[in-house]
Amino acid sequence: MGVTLAAVTAIGKEVAAEHGGLTVYGVTLSDGSTDRVEVLVAIAGCHEGQCRLMINVTRADGAQFERDFRTKLRDALVRHRSAAKSE
Repeated sequence: MGVTLAAVTAIGKEVAAEHGGLTVYGVTLSDGSTDRVEVLVAIAGCHEGQCRLMINVTRADGAQFERDFRTKLRDALVRHRSAAKSE
């Protein structure tokens, strides 16, 4: 087992806060795996009402989790915003 779910939640909230308008509202084990988690993020003021993202990340190591979550969240936000512009 890696980083605790409580630590994952705290790190996720810190990273999400850097983007403004994002809220981490849940963290769960991914498909029963003990080394991967799904971080659920809500986007405030989204064009579709309540938009949510699910980011699947390893939690084997705290520094690795933070790097991976930061990168995957940024990429998901770019894809989400691109999709909103094309609608």
